[in-house]
Amino acid sequence: MFVTFVVAGCGINRDDNEIIDYNAELAKGWQEYRSGNYKSAILAFEKVISDDVPANIIGDSYNGLGWAYMNISQSVNINRANLDIAIAKFQKSIEKDKDNYDAMVGLAVALFIRQNSTDDYQKALEMIDLAINKDSIYLYRHDYKSRADLYALKAQCYYRLGEFDSAESEANNALSIDNNNKTALSIKTLLY
Repeated sequence: MFVTFVVAGCGINRDDNEIIDYNAELAKGWQEYRSGNYKSAILAFEKVISDDVPANIIGDSYNGLGWAYMNISQSVNINRANLDIAIAKFQKSIEKDKDNYDAMVGLAVALFIRQNSTDDYQKALEMIDLAINKDSIYLYRHDYKSRADLYALKAQCYYRLGEFDSAESEANNALSIDNNNKTALSIKTLLY
């Protein structure tokens, strides 16, 4: 049974005179996200989206929406509708803030999970390459905690594309940073 949780497009009922502390709502969204309260996180992130908010804050709000929808999709066995919403939110985040490398990683993860076509893997690799050597305050807030994890994700993409030499190379890159990286070790096992 698939369940779709859709807030996007419903709009947030706001009193036009209501004053919103966008930084506080953004922080609340990330706090709810870290607690696994993805629906509450979505509501907080949605409150931040407004034309009069700086691009980096709007970008990070869309990024949070992407991560929250992606996690909701995984909790119901990869609900495609939520996964597609997550991809759209990550793309919107990158459009609003071209330096939000965390959103690029999120987009790469969502595309990898979706497995729609080889284009998904190619686009995922492109996003990882953009983010992998960046030092960003937004990077590594989720399941990916280091460059080793990003190299391991690249290895997975190359493996799915059937490019086994590249998969091995990226797994080795991950292991050179973290010799216990489980994903990279799994890819190495699959290759032999």
